[in-house]
Amino acid sequence: EDEIRGDIASRLYSLVNRIRADFRAGRLDISDRGSYVALLGTLQNQPFFSQKQWRTLRSWIAEALNPGKAEEDNTTTSKADEKKLRQLRETHEALRQELEQLQKLRSAVDAFLTFKLPDVKPRKPEPAKREELKEGKEAKTASQSKGAAKTKPDKGSKREGKSRWQVQTDSGWTNYDDKTQDQLRAASEKGEIKLEVFVNSQFYMVDLQRLVQRNPETGNERKIRCQGAPPPPPEMPKLNFKR
Repeated sequence: EDEIRGDIASRLYSLVNRIRADFRAGRLDISDRGSYVALLGTLQNQPFFSQKQWRTLRSWIAEALNPGKAEEDNTTTSKADEKKLRQLRETHEALRQELEQLQKLRSAVDAFLTFKLPDVKPRKPEPAKREELKEGKEAKTASQSKGAAKTKPDKGSKREGKSRWQVQTDSGWTNYDDKTQDQLRAASEKGEIKLEVFVNSQFYMVDLQRLVQRNPETGNERKIRCQGAPPPPPEMPKLNFKR
């Protein structure tokens, strides 16, 4: 027997494939179907075809003998492909939504990392307020110079025989600084009810009648008290009865 070369076997397989295409397209007569099946049956056992080609030829024989089943198989395969495609689309949509959420989260993290707190500087007293504080201190000095006996200060800058104004903080009653003490004593001696003080870089309103200190910015109030000798009553104006 003559041995068939590989190129001839390939050309023969390609020719049978074209005949199959005509069969599937309905271009073969019914009388030719038997010849087509006989041809496939002869070629499926030829040694010059590969195993893959043998399996393909056998599937073509089954297709020719039962064309309805072949169409059903193709339909089933098509439905399986559609289901797989639908699953891939659903997975793609889920991944897209997850990517959008991650991008939003990244934007929020970037905004948090680049956020800088504003520089808050302690507010300095305005010139008008400084003048008022200066005038209050001068008035206090002038009132003390009228017949008041001066005493030496002890340790801690306290003056014997004089009251000490205190404010109630979270840690307990705390003395005001000496400058604020002078303001409070001067206002008390003059009979003033309200005055503004500047303590720890902050302005406060002090009500000597209600004995409270109020923060004008927050509205918070703290109790105050006077310890030691009570402040002297305000001086009465001198009356001149001469005519």
